[in-house]
Amino acid sequence: MEIVAEWNVQIEQKTSSTTFIKWLPLEPGWVKANSNGALTIDRAGYGALLRSHTGKFLAGVAAQVPRASINILELKGILAGISLAILQGSPNLWIGSDSATAISWVNAKGFPPWTALQTLCSINHSLASFVQWKATHIGREANQPADLLASWYKQDGLQLISAGATWEALTRAIRLDAEGTAFPRIKQFVHCEVHLIGSRQRFSLTFIYALNLIAERQELWTDLQQLAQQISGPWLVGGDFNKVRFLREKQGGRPLHGSMLAWNAAD
Repeated sequence: MEIVAEWNVQIEQKTSSTTFIKWLPLEPGWVKANSNGALTIDRAGYGALLRSHTGKFLAGVAAQVPRASINILELKGILAGISLAILQGSPNLWIGSDSATAISWVNAKGFPPWTALQTLCSINHSLASFVQWKATHIGREANQPADLLASWYKQDGLQLISAGATWEALTRAIRLDAEGTAFPRIKQFVHCEVHLIGSRQRFSLTFIYALNLIAERQELWTDLQQLAQQISGPWLVGGDFNKVRFLREKQGGRPLHGSMLAWNAAD
């Protein structure tokens, strides 16, 4: 506060650092496929699950695959969820993913790299099987069952999970979603508006503190892009950009170039 007084400015925080999100139920006749991609030092994979309009688990899939960019893994998870819906014979499908980038590509927005085109073609072909479909972004905190599946399978290949074969953590996550549990989502920035006292000059100021997981950093870019649409004047963004690197890198471990590429590609 002493610094603020010395600068002769008034600072007003404009956004809350915490919001609450939850899994959204469906209309009867619809199913929802939630998916997620996972990329760590040791493995790459994806997971997807299909649920009824009431949140009942119908089927799931988990896979460990060769390393690829996180966006490609997210697309593979989306395709797996679509395939589950086709096997169930569902006419209407709601796709939910915590990758805003992958969802935008499925909705024919943005400019996907050539490495994504084969999977996107398969997705578009598969979506022709449905009477109606839609694809929306969901916060990572409300996508926990898909996250569990993406991180679970530790062998090369793919594992199908039937309705009666879920384990305790997955069963609990599915139940919480069906009950409408709201999960806190902490944004990775603090946004303020600065007014120079005694003048009409104002500018926006955002401090970021990016987290270490790739998926979390991508959510930061998504949030910042949504914020940018609300700002018309000067905007200053600062913070600890070193946080975009894994802890192992800071300790002198092997550079994880893929994580930096994912950060730069989170558009």
